[in-house]
Amino acid sequence: MAKIICPNKEYTGISASVSFCNGKGETEDPRLIKWFKDRGYTVIDNEEVAVEVADIAEETEEKGTYLKKELEAMSAPDIDELAAKEGVDISNCKKKNEKIEKILEYQKGKEEK
Repeated sequence: MAKIICPNKEYTGISASVSFCNGKGETEDPRLIKWFKDRGYTVIDNEEVAVEVADIAEETEEKGTYLKKELEAMSAPDIDELAAKEGVDISNCKKKNEKIEKILEYQKGKEEK
């Protein structure tokens, strides 16, 4: 499912058969996705984002370190999985950003050794 964001952030209505509310709509139709892209709409394709996140994770896994930006792009379950794999205790962390900070602290300590 791709998210379509209108140039007019307040637009509510139907455009090219896609319903918009406050400038945001969704579609799975590849022809419509292309149509909106060609007309200057912002299109966020979840499949493309998932591939990019997987690529980032693979690259950083090879290096053994993660940047904050890379961790923020990961889903919460992926963060949990990474923490478990690295042996980082995030049991007291309730929010994703707290978990990210714990992982970054762990990495920093590992690099200093």
